Amino acid sequence: MLDTFAPEDSMRVYGRGIRRRLAPMLDGDPRRIALAHAVTLSLPGPPVLRYGDEIGMGDDLDRPEREAVRTPMQWSNTPTAGFSNAPSDQFQAPVVTGPYGPEHVSVDEQNVRDGSLLHRVGGLVRARLGLSELGRVRPEPWDLGVSSVLALRYQVAESSVLLIANLADEDVVAKLPADEASALEAGLARYADVHVDQDYPPVETDGRIPIAGYGYRWLRRTVDGGAVDDPAVEPAGGDPERVAAKGEKKR
Repeated sequence: MLDTFAPEDSMRVYGRGIRRRLAPMLDGDPRRIALAHAVTLSLPGPPVLRYGDEIGMGDDLDRPEREAVRTPMQWSNTPTAGFSNAPSDQFQAPVVTGPYGPEHVSVDEQNVRDGSLLHRVGGLVRARLGLSELGRVRPEPWDLGVSSVLALRYQVAESSVLLIANLADEDVVAKLPADEASALEAGLARYADVHVDQDYPPVETDGRIPIAGYGYRWLRRTVDGGAVDDPAVEPAGGDPERVAAKGEKKR
């Protein structure tokens, strides 16, 4: 892990840790960053999100030790990043500059851009809040026949969800286990998307599940073809106000 994400000594701390932010470690690729958030939010236990990672902030390796990731939050594209009205030379830490500076990465810019990383992470968080199974049981890893696919199944009684992530950059077609495919073909069950990184065709009756490179699909399984709790799927770049309104209605 150190060789991959912290190949230089300046990127490491105490000889065993990494002092970098998520975005620079993933070369600023919004697809990979969103996927990393999707994987984190699909794991059991309370997820931890460092401030600024929801917009893809960078780090400042010129600062010592852990201070490299403790830079002002970038609210706007102004020179002081909207963090304070004080002169920047009075800040306890300097604002990040370069490709991850506020002129390129800020909350204000991403708030108004459809499909931004901020919108994607917000959609993932809201979708997770609606999946009560994640906080009640441990997941069961499923082999979907593709080595790059991580699949976690959470089941409580007859309620279950399947969270899938494709860790490769190529599109793949995963396949449900044989017994699940048989249930689909017999019309005894179906899978419906709850949250996705992009629009996908429905899961095939033979159990095939297409997934884009660095893509993710969160699916709910229903028994006997019953109705899905919330059939309106919100893609990753959907309108955040509409998603929030839908969540308020459900509560």
